[in-house]
Amino acid sequence: MANIGSTLNKRYLLKKHIAGGGFAQVFLASDLLLGRQVAVKVLDQSMARDADILKRFRQEAKAVATLEHPNILPVYDYGEANSAPYLVMPYVSGGTLGDRMKQGPLTLDEIGVYLDQIGSALDYAHEQGIIHRDVKPNNLLIRSNGQLALMDFGLAKVLENAAVVAETGVFGTIAYMSPEQFQGLVGPLSDIYMLGIILYQMLAGKLPYEGNTSQVLLAHMQLVPATLAGTPNMRSMHPAAVQELDQVILKVLAKLPNDRYQTCQALCSGYYKALKADPAKSAGKYRRDDNANILDLGGTIIDKNLVIPSTPLHNQAMEGVSVGKSPVPPAPDLNATESTLRDIPPNPPDLNETIVAPHRPPAKKDLLKPARLIVTTEPDQGFEKIFDLVGETVTLGRARDNQLWIPLEIISRYHAVCNLLDPQKQTYKISQLKSPNPLRFNGKEVQEKVLEHGDIFEIGKRGYAQYIVKLQYQAPEYG
Repeated sequence: MANIGSTLNKRYLLKKHIAGGGFAQVFLASDLLLGRQVAVKVLDQSMARDADILKRFRQEAKAVATLEHPNILPVYDYGEANSAPYLVMPYVSGGTLGDRMKQGPLTLDEIGVYLDQIGSALDYAHEQGIIHRDVKPNNLLIRSNGQLALMDFGLAKVLENAAVVAETGVFGTIAYMSPEQFQGLVGPLSDIYMLGIILYQMLAGKLPYEGNTSQVLLAHMQLVPATLAGTPNMRSMHPAAVQELDQVILKVLAKLPNDRYQTCQALCSGYYKALKADPAKSAGKYRRDDNANILDLGGTIIDKNLVIPSTPLHNQAMEGVSVGKSPVPPAPDLNATESTLRDIPPNPPDLNETIVAPHRPPAKKDLLKPARLIVTTEPDQGFEKIFDLVGETVTLGRARDNQLWIPLEIISRYHAVCNLLDPQKQTYKISQLKSPNPLRFNGKEVQEKVLEHGDIFEIGKRGYAQYIVKLQYQAPEYG
């Protein structure tokens, strides 16, 4: 057990307990070898006995160690002491973005700079195949030079992980979680949704959805955020700019991932464009290097046994939702270290929000076979396999941690990614990642394409490559 005054592996002297998350404790420590202050995150021994949590903790070290970005907090070291693994990170004493927001309203310039920095970090991580899954103000530290540092990838799910979506636990903090996360699905667009919640919070001075746990959960899945007009932070803004910012918020917080901004950079551009709607002024130039000042390793909700009511992921309310009369239980702390949603009432309480017209989803057919990719080679290289496409994001490549593992030299380590566009129709889009051997469709290079039954893609240029890898798509079968 890690205690103040103990030394981990004769190197890290634990001096002060500074935070505790859902599955780890964080200490201020001295690196006796290099003579510097560091933050040491130690997994609780009770958690270390859980093979699944231990795997995620090790995954955090491996995932973050691959990331090199000025707005991502790096990992210095990883080790195990007294049967408990630990991570060593820089110690940042300036507080969090959450702390900054408590001090008072942010200027539009501050919001733009923070949005740039968070978005840059997330876009970079997504390009590396890593999803954060718990983006929130308490996970954003402010360094002494004013730069934000995104931390706590402990819940990050590397895209190449071969876990089946049906077995994925629900992780995150309720106030910021995307609708699909409540159903065990997660992807880069989930992170963008969470950034959208932070943007709303910075603009309005409050969260878009407030109330008890079940109210907030249902609001994420069923309601649209209230307009920014009338909030104290927006009173001095021109109505035209506020109206445009409302549209930005509606898009980034869309219930269906495909309806959102597809990158954080696109979200940032939308923000700047909205500010220019003010006829009296236009958006200034923003630089990620010119920022503001942030250590509270806020808790994370972890509950693999979460019971969630089945709801359509649309901007519509469920049938039977009544508004205005139902009593509600006391509101919990939405940033609590651990929480459970097992006791969600069958009839949702009054959410005190406008609900769009009820929607009756069409009857569903049974899925007999999921969408599939059939991989063959020409001439035959002794590799042939049929892969099921399961989950919101599925990667293809030569590295073993891809869901679609193709151990052929012509394939890059992370060659392509298939993103689920429509969960109901199981429609996927394939996109090229960085590779010297691009995807070819009908003889032409393609960066991305919505998959249709019978599509055949080739990797390797005929007449030049020693062999061709063929990917044939088969649409899902229903009965």
